[in-house]
Amino acid sequence: LSFLLSGLLYLISSVNCVAHSLFSVVLVTLFGDSLHSVVPKYSSETYKIIGLAMCVGLSYIFLFLSL
Repeated sequence: LSFLLSGLLYLISSVNCVAHSLFSVVLVTLFGDSLHSVVPKYSSETYKIIGLAMCVGLSYIFLFLSL
């Protein structure tokens, strides 16, 4: 029974991880396109790279806070 519950927890964690990853992609895309509309000096891809760098940087900060 504990093996079944352990497998179920891994499945739920995996689905949660995928959902958060997809949500991050949507937020980075929205950030890049919105900032390009407001400040068209740089391309939309440049703002998306900046947004991706911010997401990766913040995830490492919060990872170390949780340890």
